[in-house]
Amino acid sequence: MTTIETKHIESLKDAIIEDYARFISNGVALTDDEKAEQLSKFSQMQVTEGKLYYKVCNQRGGAWGFIVKKDDGKFKSGDILKAASWSSPAKNFARGNIFSNLSHLQWTGA
Repeated sequence: MTTIETKHIESLKDAIIEDYARFISNGVALTDDEKAEQLSKFSQMQVTEGKLYYKVCNQRGGAWGFIVKKDDGKFKSGDILKAASWSSPAKNFARGNIFSNLSHLQWTGA
């Protein structure tokens, strides 16, 4: 993973975590301590590198989505793909790109 990719993937993770923080602060029946604990657990997202994609996983190991590593004709480097399963992306269309605005992303998935 290049330094640029690492920086943008960290920005992606931050955007996902910020969306989750908004979710738990709005209407979820938890105490402030419980919210802080949930946010801390959620923040433990992992990114693993595969041959064609980076896989973004939630704290429980479930796939949040995939990031395209290299241009392949259909997708550009950095394109965000929804998870079709734990191990493969949905290849119908990109849900965004890590090199552009990430404000539209949700914590529930790409």
